[in-house]
Amino acid sequence: MTTHILITGASRGIGAAIAEALTGDATKVVALSSADGDLSDPATPDRLWQASLDRLDGRIDVLVNNAGVFEANPLGDPNTDWLANWNRTMQVNLTASAQLC
Repeated sequence: MTTHILITGASRGIGAAIAEALTGDATKVVALSSADGDLSDPATPDRLWQASLDRLDGRIDVLVNNAGVFEANPLGDPNTDWLANWNRTMQVNLTASAQLC
């Protein structure tokens, strides 16, 4: 039986290494990156999930939530900038992962 795997944040670094390590004869892998959709948009996780289901024959056996961002918040920046960066970080790093789960 083929294992169907969805990986986010797979364009470089750890995500790319995970995708490479899990790709084989017994697996079918969809490796997503920011080019596939911006996870800071709350509608994107659902869209990516549905598109991945289509590519994986309607089944996802393994989800690797690897996508993440870091937003620098230097002291002295306006509070509105800090809040926007915080919200983007929470959406990408936590909320989008929960939505995909």
